[in-house]
Amino acid sequence: MPPPDISYKVDVLSDQNRDNIGFKNAQGVQRYVPTVNTDPFTGMGAFAGPDGKPILSGGFTVKAALGIAGAQSNEQGTTLRQDSIGVWQRTSVAAPSQNIYEPVKLSVGFGSMFTLTAELLARDGIQVDLYNGAVGGSSGYLDWTGSVLMAGRGNSVAYRGKRNSLGAGDPGHRGELIFVNGATWEATTGNRHLVFWSDAANPITVGGTQWFQDPGYIVKETNLVTAGTPPTFPGSPAVSNTVTDGGIVWTCIHVGAKTTDAGNIHVNRLTEDGFDPYYMLVRVRNALMSAPVSPNKRYVYFQNGQSDAGVQTAIYTMCLRMMAQYFGQAPYLIQAIFGLSIFNPSQSQANWDLIETSLSGSGLAGAPNYATSPLTTGLTSGGYHLANPGESITNFGFYYGQSLYRAFGTNTVSMLQPGDPHTTLEGAVLCAQALAPTLSKILRNSAT
Repeated sequence: MPPPDISYKVDVLSDQNRDNIGFKNAQGVQRYVPTVNTDPFTGMGAFAGPDGKPILSGGFTVKAALGIAGAQSNEQGTTLRQDSIGVWQRTSVAAPSQNIYEPVKLSVGFGSMFTLTAELLARDGIQVDLYNGAVGGSSGYLDWTGSVLMAGRGNSVAYRGKRNSLGAGDPGHRGELIFVNGATWEATTGNRHLVFWSDAANPITVGGTQWFQDPGYIVKETNLVTAGTPPTFPGSPAVSNTVTDGGIVWTCIHVGAKTTDAGNIHVNRLTEDGFDPYYMLVRVRNALMSAPVSPNKRYVYFQNGQSDAGVQTAIYTMCLRMMAQYFGQAPYLIQAIFGLSIFNPSQSQANWDLIETSLSGSGLAGAPNYATSPLTTGLTSGGYHLANPGESITNFGFYYGQSLYRAFGTNTVSMLQPGDPHTTLEGAVLCAQALAPTLSKILRNSAT
């Protein structure tokens, strides 16, 4: 099947003077004279180059699957570009060498920096199956892992309630969780949210709008709120006990102690009821496991920022740990790569330093020390291995990609849309150019 016509789309990275990006490098020099053999993992026709290394069909030397998770709108793609009369228009980009034409796979976004990054990776001989699962406005600890409010419920607050699927493409979601009297309670009646929806023939109304496809971000209804004064919870609760709290109904799902990670927040662990409340993580993991690549060439890239800026380092660290362990546990063994998104000038450097410290051990003003950072310490204590591209990995490895916060600092206004935290097309290209070199080393497992 021929690729779709994208003549109306913007391809900012392809050099029109090159006949085939995969067969020539960025300088247009022929990379090899191919001979045919077979790739045992993909079954694709493949080539061997003059150095004897296998070269996959299309001129690629490496084939990898890359999922994007724990990420939000800039990663998903909300890129705009000014037209000839100065009007900002939605921009779609493509990675023709990878046969990627947005929207790609899991994402409904347009103008993703990761699509542009994939095109750059092609020039290093890397074929990428891209599974972009980013969701606009999503928080790592609130939406991806989920968390428990250890201080209990609040007065006159709208909480997400548990609901089942509404139809094709919608997995439903879990309710928000609170901790009261030694037990965990889930909002089993509460507000409806919407993340995924694929049934264009049968729209649903959530948040006062008819949705024919994925909204691209989390749509939240706020009609139902708790009472203006606290209800009475049982002193000795049991599983399945219920408490009516204004428009919210709480149901006891677990009796037993929970630890507070920081700031009255307990980040959900893998085995706890309510982990992955929107089923966003399982969607990316299933896609990666279906990818026709070697088992050791499946990676997931975590890159958030705006929604979690200001959260305490311990909370962000535990969130990243749980997501990495979710993908890395047997039998999946999907390797994690950690990054941080581009700085939002409407937020403070101090708030961004809190989450950067999780990855690199310090804020922007300090020198990064990934070997002893809170995230590294937490993961290595659980048997995971901080890997460096080029080394032989005998157990599960995780990597650090390029933090865009460190790459560009706080002077990002010129890369963003006016008064908006989303990148311009030029800004997205700069992000891709920052991400690609380190990611290329990781996917090729090469120090250079």
